[in-house]
Amino acid sequence: MMCACDREIGERYLPHQLASGRDYENRQTFKVTHGFQPAICNECRGLPPANTPLAAIHRRTSKIARYYWREIAFELMRRLDELPGAPGGKISKEKRKEVEQAVHADFRARHEQNPKYSFLERPQSEVLATTKTEIISIAAPHVPQPTGGILIEGSTGLVTPERFAEQYFEARGYECMQCESRPFHVLFGIYMYLLVQDPADPRNRMVMFGSRTAYDQKINGVEIWTSLPEDFGAPGYYKRRRKAIARHFMLIDDSDWLFDYWLGDSERLREYLWAHQPADVAAARRVRMILGPENLRKVLLYLIRHYWGHYLGWPDLLVYRPDEFFFVEVKSSKDKLSEDQKRWIVDNHECLHFGFKLFKITTPSKQAAAKA
Repeated sequence: MMCACDREIGERYLPHQLASGRDYENRQTFKVTHGFQPAICNECRGLPPANTPLAAIHRRTSKIARYYWREIAFELMRRLDELPGAPGGKISKEKRKEVEQAVHADFRARHEQNPKYSFLERPQSEVLATTKTEIISIAAPHVPQPTGGILIEGSTGLVTPERFAEQYFEARGYECMQCESRPFHVLFGIYMYLLVQDPADPRNRMVMFGSRTAYDQKINGVEIWTSLPEDFGAPGYYKRRRKAIARHFMLIDDSDWLFDYWLGDSERLREYLWAHQPADVAAARRVRMILGPENLRKVLLYLIRHYWGHYLGWPDLLVYRPDEFFFVEVKSSKDKLSEDQKRWIVDNHECLHFGFKLFKITTPSKQAAAKA
């Protein structure tokens, strides 16, 4: 059933979604049998609205966009429908962007006057303390750039914060590579495609999506068809396929050739995961060599348990030498951990158990003030 307060928006803009719903644990579709009923949602029952923030991704990093996503989507539908020529008329990208910005600004003002949601999130300091994270704090001048962002004044001139951290570890006998999340998406696509696209999986079906390679080349209309299970990436997938996952992991041996052997056949799944760039494939190959077989399996198991919940938040650097490796997240003076990064740090502490350090670059004046 659905709350009656959503009847107008549902019947006008989303009639195709009113007859069925979806369980987000396992992505199973079910019929809606009771339709709109009064006093179903928290607000209509006089309770505080539930916080259901979306993950912070590109173009959706602000808390207004993440927490008010539902209200913003509904208001955007209404305003676009009121434009001259709507409904059915073509709306330019420029006009749509203008309306989107106005809607976001309105909800920002509404939140300042009368907040609907609480933005209380786990403090960075609490996450670092709970996980006993080692913090390396180095003072260096920050130089703002005209196009945004900052560079750090190091011994070799102006460098990015990540390169500044690399130089610190290289001076201590380590090698470094910048990785973040994408190489792990590549590893997942290569080593798990046989499982994910298993024709014996009864919930597998053909899906179509736009070619990521064509998108990178600014080419429109190139479609890719491949098979994907309905519940891919959800926690329910792991629970449903646990036995098949265990059997599949027996295929992942210590051989170096397996990466190349499965590389070509995994292309369609990797395209779907945006893990298709040659540079990311090269980085994934290097990550695999550094981690070794046992730690690779840890990563794959962590991702398959809840891919869409675990695929973001990986640290900036992988730092290593023959006898050890650890991950490093680099932050300049005003930079804070994102919610995905906090979640990864906690997950690593509880599940992965990889070495991890936070490399904090402070401004000299602030560090001097802290010592005073």
